[in-house]
Amino acid sequence: QRPVFRPPGATFSNRRLQQGHLLPAIVITGFADVPVVVEVMRRGAVTLLEKPYRENELWNAVRDALKQDVESRQEYEERLRIKVNMGSLTDDERIVMKMIFEGLPNKAISIRLDLGLRTVEARRRCLLRKMNVDSVARLIQDVLVASGGRRLTDNDYFA
Repeated sequence: QRPVFRPPGATFSNRRLQQGHLLPAIVITGFADVPVVVEVMRRGAVTLLEKPYRENELWNAVRDALKQDVESRQEYEERLRIKVNMGSLTDDERIVMKMIFEGLPNKAISIRLDLGLRTVEARRRCLLRKMNVDSVARLIQDVLVASGGRRLTDNDYFA
């Protein structure tokens, strides 16, 4: 059985992830086989450079890492903004939002919740305002962004 090789950056990478650091990493090593490369990339490295490397390779990697960092921070801030907006919703607004996501029109929501149509319309208006969106399509986009693009569960509506 082949011995497990732990690249020096692996411990560093684990610590970075546990502490919530989002900075991209460039790993430089004198030893890189396919399993090492796969592991390093899986842990979020922008690239892995094998020694000896050319100076322009390093500069290209740094440029790519900085670009990735800017994009990653923008995405993180957008997700955070949406989650803060979702946190401002009342439970009643969340229930209406969930039903909107199920594709129910206001009248069906009012029947299901045994509420007046105007009450449902008011909750819908409030949740769109609090989420800072002007359409249901944008609401859906934002909530999907906040959830990381995965299928939503009840916990996502009431988180």
